[in-house]
Amino acid sequence: MKSDVVAAAAPLWRHNEPSRVPVTHQKPQPDVLAAQALEHFHRGEFEAAVQSASRAIVQAPGFAFARLVAGVAHSALGRADEAIRQLQQASRLDPQDAQIRYNLAVMLQRSGQDDLAMLEYAACLLLDPKHADALWNYGEMLRLREHFGKALACFEQLLEIESVKRDKMAHRMAVCCSALGLDEKADALFNEQIGTDDDPVTHWEYAHFLFGRGRFGQAWPHYARRFDAGEKICLYRASYPYALWSGEFKAGTALVVHGEQGAGDEILFATFLPSLLQRAAKAGMRVIVACRPALVRLFEASFQGAIVLAHEIRQPADVRSAIAGCEQIWQVTMGDLGRWLEKPSPTSYLVPRPEDADYMRALVSKREGLHIGLAVSANPYVPQANRRQRNVNVALLNAHAAELQRNSDVHFYSLHTAECRPALAALPDVQIHDFSIQLTDFSRTAALMAQMDLVVSVCTSTANLAGALGCDTRVLLQRHADWRWFNDSAWFPQVRTYRQEIRSDWAVPLNDLFRELSAGHVTSLRFERSADCNGLGKSMKGGRQLLSQRRGLKGN
Repeated sequence: MKSDVVAAAAPLWRHNEPSRVPVTHQKPQPDVLAAQALEHFHRGEFEAAVQSASRAIVQAPGFAFARLVAGVAHSALGRADEAIRQLQQASRLDPQDAQIRYNLAVMLQRSGQDDLAMLEYAACLLLDPKHADALWNYGEMLRLREHFGKALACFEQLLEIESVKRDKMAHRMAVCCSALGLDEKADALFNEQIGTDDDPVTHWEYAHFLFGRGRFGQAWPHYARRFDAGEKICLYRASYPYALWSGEFKAGTALVVHGEQGAGDEILFATFLPSLLQRAAKAGMRVIVACRPALVRLFEASFQGAIVLAHEIRQPADVRSAIAGCEQIWQVTMGDLGRWLEKPSPTSYLVPRPEDADYMRALVSKREGLHIGLAVSANPYVPQANRRQRNVNVALLNAHAAELQRNSDVHFYSLHTAECRPALAALPDVQIHDFSIQLTDFSRTAALMAQMDLVVSVCTSTANLAGALGCDTRVLLQRHADWRWFNDSAWFPQVRTYRQEIRSDWAVPLNDLFRELSAGHVTSLRFERSADCNGLGKSMKGGRQLLSQRRGLKGN
């Protein structure tokens, strides 16, 4: 008897209505029991279905269909482990049954065993290439793992089979097309999904698409919908009891600008603060910047016209004393400043505190040679798999960096703080100066960066900090990198990116980076104190010249 049961699944997935198996008294007893079990299943009598299927299995242990019905009935009763056990047995007994493989895939996916689930979906589609629900589920798993080409092929094949798009299908196809550079198609699909249900998650993804193409003015209104998506994208904002700001500058008022997302995002969006503070000062409006604690000292040094307070999303800053005496209070998240302020041209806008700069200068300046700051991994406490994909292949980096040190007068400095320090253990052949104990906040890290001739970083807050300081910066990027690195960077000066050509393959970006270093084509950028405050209290000037001339490299 061929199986046609579809297991119950999470609400995200849609499944075909299972057909009924007729009961005939001419069949052997196990067949009759299995058919009865299926009838019980259709009527929602799941315990009775398990009992009838179990009786059939006792009489015929090799009866795959009975185990299939038992598996989906156990699933309906919330017994995931037993459901998987029965479905795996059914698959071993009849590995050519596509529907058994599909139901097993669904159960594995629901229990968090995604790798095995993907293998079962693939097996199902080999047996039945037009299995619609397998195409849908497998395509989504591929999309979430950034296998965009194959995911799009699944969705397109499903569309050919069913002739109409499933719910959220335009969104999923749009994300794939965006990653594959099919911009015209992606644009149309994003707008189709937004026109259908105005889903804030689609607005969020569409904003990234627009940012990544330099279409900033179009992106901001869509980006503003991100908090409507909330927990769907694990994105939250602090709760302040003030009206949302919409670009007003008025005497006697105050604006609370508060941080969101990661440290790198707060650093990036701080590019709008100099112009905001300048206009606010002219209007007589007070600006309070609430940022994560590790950024407070850096922002105090960089934005002296603002009141800077420590803030976390779940523990907002107490701004009562800062806003005292103001007639009206507004609030805005940092990521929404671009809606009301013109995006500045790439420029440096952060500086470390003077005492930190002096401290790091004393530690570093005694050493001759080329000084390179390294950040080879993202925050180890971030759980998302796509964040960990940003981490460079340290075995390759170890070989390249060690070779460069053997042939050149090069000093490497770790830019990692204490929690990321274990990453250095994977670079045993490289001599690295480790100042993690001294890097107690972003101002200290900025001061160390200011002493570097070059900063090399993966896509993390370190890269954003180096860019905002105006450091000569090289960023190693995964194949499908963050939108902020559009055109190397539309946000920071002195940034060059090295991007994977093949997903998860760091060979090409590392080869290109160290070919540049060994050829001596690196320029240096040094920070200098300036008497001109220009509203920030400090500025940085860069002096550029060929490294090979200044350092006298011994390499090629």
